[in-house]
Formats: sequence, C-alpha cells, structure tokens
Amino acid sequence: MKKAVALVLSLLLCGVFFMPAVTYAEEKTKIVMWDFWTEGIGAGFYNFWNEKIAQYNEMHPNVEIERVLVPQDEYLGSKLTTAFATDSGPDIFFASAAIMKPFLDADVAAPLNQYFSEEVLADIIPSSLELCTRDGIIYGVPWQSDLVALYYDKDILEEAGVEPPKTWNELKEVAEKVNTDLVSGFTFDITAGDWQLFTFYPFVWQGGGDLFDENGYPQLDSEPVVNALTLWHDLLASGASNESLSRICGEIGIIGDGETAMQINGSWSVPTLETVYADRNIGVVPLPIPDVGGKPATVAGGWRMMVNKKCENIDAAADFIKWLWLDDDVSSILEWCTEATFAYPVRLSAIEQAKDFYNVNLRAVFTEQINETSKPELALDGTMNEIVSDMIQDALYNMTPTEAAKKAQERAVTAYNGQ
Repeated sequence: MKKAVALVLSLLLCGVFFMPAVTYAEEKTKIVMWDFWTEGIGAGFYNFWNEKIAQYNEMHPNVEIERVLVPQDEYLGSKLTTAFATDSGPDIFFASAAIMKPFLDADVAAPLNQYFSEEVLADIIPSSLELCTRDGIIYGVPWQSDLVALYYDKDILEEAGVEPPKTWNELKEVAEKVNTDLVSGFTFDITAGDWQLFTFYPFVWQGGGDLFDENGYPQLDSEPVVNALTLWHDLLASGASNESLSRICGEIGIIGDGETAMQINGSWSVPTLETVYADRNIGVVPLPIPDVGGKPATVAGGWRMMVNKKCENIDAAADFIKWLWLDDDVSSILEWCTEATFAYPVRLSAIEQAKDFYNVNLRAVFTEQINETSKPELALDGTMNEIVSDMIQDALYNMTPTEAAKKAQERAVTAYNGQ
C-alpha cells in the first residue's frame, strides 16, 4: 500500500497525471432598474431605454442591467416607497420633484458626487442639481428639463393692435382686450393639481420670494406669494380667462385649436405646434413679470436617476448612469432630448452641439431667453402640497388672496412644527 501511494505521488510530480485547473465563469453583476416609460407613455421613451440597456450590456459582459417596467400610476404612487420600506427597492430608480423629497428624507439614495468630474459639473446648469442636492451631497443625476412660458396667437394679438405682454399689468390688459365670446383672452390652470402648482411657482419667484425658506419653513403669507395670488385672482375675476377648458390645461391644443389667445404651457409642446398646428401662427415669450422690481423666472421640471443606497454594487449602477449622462460624449442626452422627446439638456455643451436644433423658431426663445432663468420645481410632501393647492383655490374662488395666504400659512406652520 505504501508503495502504491508513493508511485502515485511520484507520477503526479512527474506530470504523468494532469489535472486541469477548474475554472468558473465570473458571475455577472445584476443591476435592476425600475421605470414607467412603457410604449403607452411613448414609443420614443420605451425604445430609448431598451436600446441603451442592450448597448451597455454588450459593452460590459460582466454586468447586466435589468429593466423592470412599472405602471405609471403605481410608480408615482406608493410602489417605490413601499419597496424601499421593505428593502426590496430597485438598484436604479427615477425621481421628479413630486416624489423626490420622501426618498431624500428616508436616506435611501446613495451619494453620487464622486461620479461627477469637475469639467462635467461646470457643464451642468446649476439649478438642475439643486433639487437632488442636500448639504453639498448630490443624490441624483439630471439630464433634461422642461420649461414653462407664455404662448400667444400672433394673428389675434396683431389684429387687436397689441404686443405680447412683458409685465403683469400688460398681461391683464392684453387678456381683456383680446377676449371675446368665442376666444378667451388667457388660459391658465384654475383646477387644483400638480400642473397648477408647477405653473404657479414662477410668479412667486419673479417677485423675489419663495413659498418656503431654505429650512423648509413656510412663507405663504409673504408679499411675493400674496402678489402672485392676487394676479391670478384678478385674471380670473376679469372674465377674460378661460373657465371652460375643452381638455386639461397642460395640452397645447387649447391655443392650437383657437380656444384662447394666450396660454401658459411647456417647452414640450413645441413639436406639436410645429407639426399638428403648423398652419397656426403661434409665438412664445417668457412669462410676464411684476411691473416693479420683477425679474424673469420659469420653472424647470425633469427626472433624476438615483441609486439605491443598499445596492450591492453602487459603482456598477452609477457607471451605467455616468455612461449615459456624465461622460464628455453627450450623444445620449441629445438623443433623448431631440428624438425620444423634446426637452432641454442640462449640459451646456449639449445645447451648443445642437444649436441648429435649439436656436430656431420657438425653440430659440426658450434657449436664448428662458432656459437660464429656470429654477427647479419645488419638492413638497403631501401635506404641504395640499396646503399650497388649497391656498390657490381659496384665492381664486373663496376669499381674498391675503386671507387665503394667511389661512395657508397658519396650516403650514402647524404642519411644520408637527414634523
């Protein structure tokens, strides 16, 4: 027996028995991304993500980005919040102002500062980072923004002998002058909801104010807020504003189909005006500002990509986002903003590269006069959202703007102190 063992050892040492090393395929890192851009939301969105994920996965054989589609109402509802509460949230997720705050408050997002080079930070419009930054830490990556402006029917205003309004008083005067039984002078959202809030914010900012201070303390009874409420109240009370909309106020077809002479709407409506309503003579200007001490301001909406703090490989998840939006190559940003949809890049270099696209017709007004005046949409929690919304409705229908602001301030202070 001893001789047999010695023989085997000898043969092994001599290489007679060759035992190949066992190799194991390196396990892929799986990164799960949740989004809601289904084909129903838009083929451009849907195809963009499928193509980019396939391209990235091919370039990185040891990484697999897995896309999970979630119905939009569920995504914007409680599904994400519930998932994070049960430690089953995705590695990558998207957040807008309307749903950003709960994630930052719950500390579920990973810091991303290290993935921004100094050159890229200098290339990004600063306001786009404000919403997803706390105490100097960046938790989300922006790539596009949607802006709000005043669209007007050139033919109607020209026939009335008036210019597009530049101030609040001019807005009221022009609205009354062009208002008829068939065409309203002005259309803004008189119905409570996120779109109404979105379009109200700039009128407060134009007066140098805000609804909350840097600590989140309410300033709803401040002069800039009361002035903005008073403007909206006066516009509705004049009888020159549209109170019988044929569709939701966010649809540009209201002015496109000749219902109104002027309408507040977003930059995303430009392609519709250029195609569906190409035969209509519609112009766009910045939102009118207060007559005394006013300064231009608009609101910027847009999504941010974020990484789950509990992701097992944050670097892998962040690398996919960096490849899309934070490299020197801005082709993905341009593809999204000019092909998947129409939006404004938050990268100055992307705007410069696509200047032939952004610097013509209606687009040029947004690029040259509006984009740099943008501030990010406020991220309110559900309680504050309701209080501000009720304040606007009260000012429009139930009480004076001053009374509405005072009532809202008292409610907001109570909610703030109860946090």
